Amino acid sequence: FRFIQPTKQSGTNSSNTTLDIAFQYTESSPDKALLQVGFPSGTYTNYTITPESTTARATLSSLSNGLHNFTMFANDTAGNWGTNSSTYTMTIDASSPSALANTTIYPTTQTKAKTGDIVTLRATLTDSGTGIKNATVAAGNACTAATTLTISSGSLYTGSCTIKSSPTEGANALTVTTYDFAENSDSSTTVSVDIDTTSPTVTVSSPTNTTYGTSTINLNVYATESINTWWYSLNGGANTTFTPNTTISAQANSNNIIVSANDSANNMKSSQVYFSLD
Repeated sequence: FRFIQPTKQSGTNSSNTTLDIAFQYTESSPDKALLQVGFPSGTYTNYTITPESTTARATLSSLSNGLHNFTMFANDTAGNWGTNSSTYTMTIDASSPSALANTTIYPTTQTKAKTGDIVTLRATLTDSGTGIKNATVAAGNACTAATTLTISSGSLYTGSCTIKSSPTEGANALTVTTYDFAENSDSSTTVSVDIDTTSPTVTVSSPTNTTYGTSTINLNVYATESINTWWYSLNGGANTTFTPNTTISAQANSNNIIVSANDSANNMKSSQVYFSLD
């Protein structure tokens, strides 16, 4: 005996619970053909199949998920039973994989991304049948290309996305498509990438371009959005981080201060003020 088309290759997977199996014999029109099916539960059932010349065909339906074993038997009109066929196996998996979005990881201390940043997309992927084969995240108008997810640890899969030029500002929902080894798929989950490509506007309300009579001067600033870090450089000195508002110590005669700030995507903007102390 041997298995022939349309029988799928032994040892593979199928998402279809209906399976066509065909056989070929070395003798024309055997008297009886039996197909023994071993089910995932451990039970076996024999099916009688009517031979057609040198072949026979069976269609099995409503197969349960799991590994099935198939063995063919036949006898000729003289009652001689042939040597059993080799065991044919097929794993039925009619269940789709599942995906659960995880928090996207941004560079350093950022909570948003800008053009050129590389962010890590993450999803928890599981499959109760044949296992996860592959998964990709659509580029959307956020990434330069679709992101392939690979296993990181346990059921956590990760991949790197480079933020493209002129992306969509704000939260981008990117579709995760997951396949198992039976080619079942799921595209019901999205991961989020929050993008901010706009630099903050930094305003220094004190000091102003004037002459002061005391060396201790208020440093008052504000911005058009929430700021991650403020810092200043006074008269070309080292950068000093601060929390608005504060005071600075001016030197005699001419002074200048550069105040800088970055937002949650590390977009930076600076503002410079010249003033004097007399």
